[in-house]
Amino acid sequence: MNYPSTSRILLDLTNALIDRYEVDIDDFIYEVIAEYDKDFEDDSDWFDEEDTDMKDSLRDQVMNLLGKNI
Repeated sequence: MNYPSTSRILLDLTNALIDRYEVDIDDFIYEVIAEYDKDFEDDSDWFDEEDTDMKDSLRDQVMNLLGKNI
């Protein structure tokens, strides 16, 4: 048998919650990533208002994992 992995179930669960509660997933992911701001407050690669930064990159990666394209 080809059973689903825990990662697959977690993705399905996350997508079901997003759809059920009509979450603005882009904003929600960014808010979760922003919880790490205090750990990188002196790192200009973490956040750059004028350019793509690590926060943007992480958001894009999570969106891709969820199958949600920006």
